[in-house]
Amino acid sequence: MIANDLELNVTLERIARFQAQVANLRKAETNPENYHASVSGFLAEIDRMQLEVREYLSTHPFLTDFHWQSGYGVFSVSPSHLGALRKYIANQNEHHVKETFQDEFRRLLQKYNIDYNEKYVWD
Repeated sequence: MIANDLELNVTLERIARFQAQVANLRKAETNPENYHASVSGFLAEIDRMQLEVREYLSTHPFLTDFHWQSGYGVFSVSPSHLGALRKYIANQNEHHVKETFQDEFRRLLQKYNIDYNEKYVWD
C-alpha cells in the first residue's frame, strides 16, 4: 500500500520500468505465445501497482478525477527527463486542450516509427 507521495513516485517509476521491459520483450520476442508467457508476470504486477496508485490517489481530493485507461502504450523516459515528464503530467489538462491525447499518441507512434492499427489502439 502506498503511504506517501515519495512511495507514489517510486511506484510510478516502477510501473514505467515494467512497461519499458514489456516493450523490450515485444521487440525481442517474435512468437506470440512466448511473448505472452514472458510478459504475463510484468502485466500482472503493473495491474497490481496501478490499483495501489488508484487507491492512494482516491484519498487525495485534488486528484479525484484521476483514472487509468484500460490499455496503455509504453514509452521509456530517460532519468534526466523526469523533471520535464512530471511537469508535463501536472499540466496535462492544459496540454490536451491544444492536442488531444489520441492525436498526441498517434504523433508519438509515428515519430518513433511504431506500427499500429487504429482498430486496436483505442477502447
